[in-house]
Amino acid sequence: RQAWHLQWIYQSFGFQCRCQACLAREPLSERRRQRITALEEEILTCREKPQKGLGLVEELLDLLRQEGLSAPRTVAQACNDGYELALLVGDLSEVQVWAHMSYEAHRLGWGEEDPMTKQMKYYSQHPPQLAGSRPHLLHEGQEREKRSECESRTPQVLMAEAKAEAKAAESCSATAAGNLEGLD
Repeated sequence: RQAWHLQWIYQSFGFQCRCQACLAREPLSERRRQRITALEEEILTCREKPQKGLGLVEELLDLLRQEGLSAPRTVAQACNDGYELALLVGDLSEVQVWAHMSYEAHRLGWGEEDPMTKQMKYYSQHPPQLAGSRPHLLHEGQEREKRSECESRTPQVLMAEAKAEAKAAESCSATAAGNLEGLD
């Protein structure tokens, strides 16, 4: 039986990935990858329940980390979703946290000069709010706790993801190149 994620990659992209991460047929990994796909879809339906959506984005990032799936595009998309959901919640400190995480993912993937990197850096320093919404301000102690949480988790998570991304990119690039050779 072919693993679920290998079938999905083949159906979505037209090649059979043979990287180390994809060839591991660990049942727990299969369940995590199925959950990742479900979360990516479910997050898109959370505009009316943004607080729930933020929890789903956090779960998604954790599963991506566990699976060693930390391509900048993947992490950046999750962080962008978190940023947009935080805007809907109206919590400026949460907006700032997600903007900073998105900035770091973009910086690691596309560099400091990329337009989206610059935009998310600006938003992390000057968190916007939606027109017509009132900012949800936390008590000073909660604010300090949120900032502390952001400062302690963001660099560690993103640096671990960046290292795993480099390994995964090498493996997937080699696999993709090998798969494309037969298409000529």
